Amino acid sequence: ELRFTDFSREALAHRFLPWSEAYRQLCLDGWAREVARRYGAATMAEIEWAAWNDQVLPEIDRMRREFLPAAQPYRDPNRDVPEARRAATRVTYAGPFTPDARTAELAKPELVKWLLGSHEYLLQCIEAWGTQITVRYGLDVMFDIQWTLWGDTVLPGAKRLKEEYLGIKGDTVADWMKDLQVDATALPGKAFDVTFEMPEPEVGVMTFNRCVAVDQWEAMGRPDILEKNCHSTCPKSMIVTTKFYNPNMKVEILAIPPRKDPGDVCCRWRFSLRGPDEP
Repeated sequence: ELRFTDFSREALAHRFLPWSEAYRQLCLDGWAREVARRYGAATMAEIEWAAWNDQVLPEIDRMRREFLPAAQPYRDPNRDVPEARRAATRVTYAGPFTPDARTAELAKPELVKWLLGSHEYLLQCIEAWGTQITVRYGLDVMFDIQWTLWGDTVLPGAKRLKEEYLGIKGDTVADWMKDLQVDATALPGKAFDVTFEMPEPEVGVMTFNRCVAVDQWEAMGRPDILEKNCHSTCPKSMIVTTKFYNPNMKVEILAIPPRKDPGDVCCRWRFSLRGPDEP
């Protein structure tokens, strides 16, 4: 089983942490562009600033204390943007978990913890955007925006970043499984618990044993929302991204919410190459 402690300090400091920073910006730029396309730049700015001030900023000190070694107090550069200029100014997300010159000197466990903190920060930012959209326009609109930006922006951009920062490329199932193992949504921690298997050379199986969306919506007694959430993004993300690696790769959904029993896995996916006679 792959663990981030398997990687060198150099790889964690100079590859994984910069990749995590670039991936977060890719995702948030995707939200901004899609919301601006639908509702205009001014409304997008209102939503982004509300998401930052109401949901992200209040959690930053806690996340930094939890994940960073001897974290210094964070000063929000967005405070310097006057109210009158916010309609034309994007929120600055860099800073809370951005690696600096001291990062490479940290011990490996500290670097891994930093990376997991960067992941939690990413989730906080994405959830803040989603919440603001849901409050204004409803869940259906939020899921539709998520569906669109995921396929048009995040998936192709994420593959490019993984090749650029992590050297992951190729067209086999094994290459695709490497991509999945280091994907932001597969990072271990509070949100997800994912296992990967290759029972055959060209067959891969990915299982989400724990997922933040399942935990959230089941606890609220809303499996209907959970089902819509999972079906709005996950199949598209799997099918579209496998085609980036190999258009002949096949995706089978072995399990997906809603779950029949709390002990069931959250979801399970099988990836393989089509035979010459398969459609």
